Amino acid sequence: MSGLDKIIAAILEEAKAQADRIICEANQKAAEILEKGQAEREEWKRRFDETTEQECLEMINQAKSLSRQERRRALLGARGQVIDEIIAEAKAKIESLPDKEYFDLLLRLFEKNALPQDGVIRFAPADYKRIPDDFLERCKQVFPGNTLRLTGDMESIRNGFVIEYGDILQNCSIDSIFESERQMLRDKVNEVLTSEE
Repeated sequence: MSGLDKIIAAILEEAKAQADRIICEANQKAAEILEKGQAEREEWKRRFDETTEQECLEMINQAKSLSRQERRRALLGARGQVIDEIIAEAKAKIESLPDKEYFDLLLRLFEKNALPQDGVIRFAPADYKRIPDDFLERCKQVFPGNTLRLTGDMESIRNGFVIEYGDILQNCSIDSIFESERQMLRDKVNEVLTSEE
């Protein structure tokens, strides 16, 4: 299991309690909505005693359907909120890692995205200021013989780096990695949340 997977697993575990709380609140809201729907159904029943049985059944079914839809909408909203919070928390944890762990993670990102050619690793200015002395040498070991340079001029990203190979750019910013993996992360979080229902 890679460091990023371990971090994501730890965050998912930590977020479990928070997710349970949010889902519990959503279930309570859904129960209130259902109760309101049942009260409305009873009111409709009382009001329309004189109408035909078929008309009453249609109104009751309509009220039940509306209650179910509102409950589903509340649960989906809660899940979306949990997922966004988990992703934000995961990014924050990665960004606050000690320098050694953070740059070990960035080295793994480089290894995964590097091409066997000369290039420039353009860091976000904040990360460039804290690069370990041996980071460039460790990157050069990925494809020995290729020329690599480091710069801190990638102001369009908050963290991480972009690898430039002439016209080819490999975006390895933390935001970009999470954005490209967002759907996979949403699926994993949904899997965890639905397994606990």
